[in-house]
This record gives sequence, C-alpha cells and structure tokens, in this order.
Amino acid sequence: MTPEPMRPGWDDALRYSMMRLPYERLLDIDARLAEAAARPVVFPETLIYDHGKPYQADTLRRACLRLGINPQDARQLTPTDKAMVERVFGTIRTQFSEHVAGYKSYDVAHRGRDVEAVARWSLAELEEFFAEYVVAVYQRQHHDGLIVPGFPGARLSPNEAYALALTYTGYVACPTDPNLYYDLLPIEKRTIQPGGRVEIDSLIYNADVLVQYGNSRSPYPDGLWPIRHDPRNRLHAYFQDPADGGWHLLRWTHAPDGCSHSPTSPCARSNRSSPAGAAAARPSRTKSPRRCWPCRTAPTRPSRGPAPTGAVRPATPNGPAPPPATGTGPTRQSTPPSSRSPRRCASFPTPTRTTSTTSSTTTWT
Repeated sequence: MTPEPMRPGWDDALRYSMMRLPYERLLDIDARLAEAAARPVVFPETLIYDHGKPYQADTLRRACLRLGINPQDARQLTPTDKAMVERVFGTIRTQFSEHVAGYKSYDVAHRGRDVEAVARWSLAELEEFFAEYVVAVYQRQHHDGLIVPGFPGARLSPNEAYALALTYTGYVACPTDPNLYYDLLPIEKRTIQPGGRVEIDSLIYNADVLVQYGNSRSPYPDGLWPIRHDPRNRLHAYFQDPADGGWHLLRWTHAPDGCSHSPTSPCARSNRSSPAGAAAARPSRTKSPRRCWPCRTAPTRPSRGPAPTGAVRPATPNGPAPPPATGTGPTRQSTPPSSRSPRRCASFPTPTRTTSTTSSTTTWT
C-alpha cells in the first residue's frame, strides 16, 4: 500500500520511474514515488486471510477498519479460497528461500545437514534480501497466470500487468497521512513510572514528555497509558500526548550512543553481552549459597523374620553374634554384612566400621 523505498546499492533500473507508467503525473499525486522502487502500489478493497494468529490480531482489524478494507476469513482447511497466495508461497520457496544459508525446508526429508551451523543472516538482513528479490526478480518475471483477454499468447510480468490495469482503472492514491504509521502499530497498555519510564517486554523506554505523567492515571477508562511499538524495531516506542495529540519518540534507555538498530540486532546484542551492558540490562541478583540438605534415606536394614538355613545374622552391637539358625527350609545365598553399605547422601562422608575380634562387637564411626 505504500511505495517501496530504494535501498543503497540498488541499480537505477529498479526505480519506479523505469516502469511503463506516466511517472510525472503520478509524482504530482504522491511525492514518495520519487525515491520508490519498481513495485506496484495497490489499495485493496477486500483482504482474504486464513485463521493464523497474526491475521486474527487486533492490529490488522483496526487497520482494515481505519482504511475501509473489507476483511474476510477463508474457510478452514480450504486452501483453494486463496489459491493464488498459496502458489506465490511455493514460488518464493523455490526461487528465494531455498538459496538462503540456513534454510530448514518444510520437512526433514528436504533439510540439509546441520543447517543451524551455516545460518548467518538476521531477520533485518533477510528482509532486505527479500525486498530486493521481489523488485529485481519476481516483479519482472513473466507469469503464466497473467493473461490479456483476446491475446492468449501474451505473457506479462506483474509490473506490466499493473501498468496495463492502470489504463483501465486509473491510479488509486494510497493514504499519505504521516501519523497513520503510529495509529496502526500494536498497542501495549502500561503505567508510567516516576521519572518518565515505561517497560515493554523487559525493555525500558523514556522521554522528557513522560515525566509529567509519572505515577498518574490516564484519561482512558482503564487508567493505563497506550504505548505503541514496532515489533520489527524495538529500539523505539511511541507515545501520543493526550494534551495536544502529538506523537513523541521513546528511546530504549540502554541503547548505545549512535546505535540505530533494534535491541535484537547484532549491535544491541553485543552491547548487552558486554559486562557493562549486561549489568545495565538486568537487575542485580545476589546468589544464595547452596545448601546441603540432610540425607533423608534410611540405611539398609537387615531383612525381618527368621533367617534361612546357612544364613548368618548380622552382628548385634555390644553383644555376641547369634548362632546359625537350623531348619529344613531352602538354602538362600545371603550377602555378608561386610559387603553391605547404607545408602548415604554424597554430601556426607561414608561411615566406616571397626570390628573387635576379642569381643565380636561392631562399632560405627
């Protein structure tokens, strides 16, 4: 819905001005097209999506309501309701995803060996690669599904089909309100701490405009303050001042000077992994010494009841050993008392036994 901006290093052949469109006339409608890439700008009337969690979010429904788009749920387990979208996913997998280092495929049978070891790209870098693929490859390839009535042999690319459609329908200007970006961001309801601090997902943001609202209730029914944030860039959050309706930028308090990356980027991760950054990013905790709990397992007891024939009862402390029992029962091999050891906790020393040969007594020490 918005023009795709040109990236540094992209060839001029990928500019919006290279499309077969009345560029000068469109530039008067939307000045953003001057630095845009060759990708169509479409204002949809109906949005069909499945039952995935991102499509059921409140952010998407608020965006459709704000822009006048008709949202429709596809039937469950019916991919034919959005067959063109499913086909695009297959094209992206074969033309782009399979050539990215660390690709895990859709099942283990088509997965490489140790793909985690070769993965090297962050989400921000993959987003840049995919944007270049769409502009430089997908939009310029001829698609068999794009046909012209009356010309069955004509093969068009998405950009050529878009230019042809504009001759019939005209250009539909998309919203250019600069505040629309903030209005459609996800909302987190939070309290404002003293000093103008706000915490979102363990990240603390602050700004001078929040100082006056510290420890105060918001004018909204729940008393909480709506803070908007972009999940793709956690370096900033956004606050709308109810006094004048203006938007204010909230910056992550532990962001290094000159850093323009998200806290999940390599720049921020390296800062948080350093001793100073790690100490600032999380509260200090005093580690309690480990306690050695007493062993609750009782030592091995001698079996109860009369001993079988040939068995020797263990010696009784401070007393003579009883004579061997006699009987006609079956003979059973018995474990000598000297080979038995009580079960003890590893944290306590194993007891030793000393035996006096003169009095036939046993003493545990």
